[in-house]
Amino acid sequence: MPRPWWGIGLVGIVGIVAAILRLWTLSIVDRFQQRPLLDAISSGHLRGALGGLGSQTSGPGFALVAPVFALVRHVATESQAFDAASLACLVLLAPATVAALRASGIPARSPRELLALLVVVAGVPVLACYLEAFHPADVLATAAVLAGYAAAVRGRLAWAAVLLGFGLATRQWVIVAIAILAVLAEERDRLVLVAGSLAVFGLLVMPFFIADPHNTLVALAAGDTARQRSTLAGLLPLPDSGFFLLSRFLPLVLVGAEGWWLYLRRARLDTATAIAALVVALAVRAPLDPAGWAYYAAPGFACLVVLSARSWRGPVMAAAGGFLLYLRIARYVRPNVIMRVSKGGITYPHVSTITSLPWSTVATVLYAVPVVVGMIRLASLTGPGARTDDRG
Repeated sequence: MPRPWWGIGLVGIVGIVAAILRLWTLSIVDRFQQRPLLDAISSGHLRGALGGLGSQTSGPGFALVAPVFALVRHVATESQAFDAASLACLVLLAPATVAALRASGIPARSPRELLALLVVVAGVPVLACYLEAFHPADVLATAAVLAGYAAAVRGRLAWAAVLLGFGLATRQWVIVAIAILAVLAEERDRLVLVAGSLAVFGLLVMPFFIADPHNTLVALAAGDTARQRSTLAGLLPLPDSGFFLLSRFLPLVLVGAEGWWLYLRRARLDTATAIAALVVALAVRAPLDPAGWAYYAAPGFACLVVLSARSWRGPVMAAAGGFLLYLRIARYVRPNVIMRVSKGGITYPHVSTITSLPWSTVATVLYAVPVVVGMIRLASLTGPGARTDDRG
């Protein structure tokens, strides 16, 4: 495909997805959680920008799209300006996805690259999630992880640290990606990756902390948001306390075990191993965490598409799984969706039908599919029968 047409196709994908999501209507939830940050940046007052609500658990990285918010606010309402800023995250997700795909050896401007790009750009924001409670910060953090992965496997660790540090200042779960990539890196490179990421994170957070220490700590603490039984642990006959402890800490234990396995096997920071390891590390939270929000699946989903993009079947299967997870979302939001959309004169009768089926259990199990796929791939690359070289 000639370069001009590829550029037009890339812009077209982002534009079409953004238009569809905007017409679908965006959730009002994060307008109250994230808009104070954009207001503060636009006005130059940092106090109260983070942690103004007890449920807000995002860092200041989302402020990157504040210029879009400030510009659109002059010609539209503040709600529309926030929507525009949220959708601007897709503009950054697209090139980050392309970088990750090309670092993984997917031919440039090939049909497989275009298909995988479409699945990521359309699937991540839906899971992140416009129907449930859209978290644009998770779209931005996913873009940072994909771009950081591409930089790391190409040996550009300073750039990887900058990107991952920005991601960490956007959403706290990026620390998992930093840890996994650090384990895979050469010993002499780990300090650059870890210390560099934390330094970038500190530089971005420090102005907000100086302006408002309490609320900044509230935002970065990532407190409990909900305790639901719609997780794999919820299928077990456990008391509430046991269910919560297992669901909350088992993902961390599994990621730790994955890192230990990679360390013992002297796994290398090559494209195949790194993306498979990221799939497992980022996807393991979704089927287990007691909060149970669908946006937990977004970063692992994106990495799974990159992992499977060598065949056209991979992105297609990921898209199908993503659609089933979309049905899973309806399990949580039926009252809100029907109430909110009905005010606009639109109804979704399929929502009540879906929630009357055993989709909660079936789709919760589907959350675990990327984890299993990633573990199988990772075992084939780093297991006893795999070729591993000595490392320094």
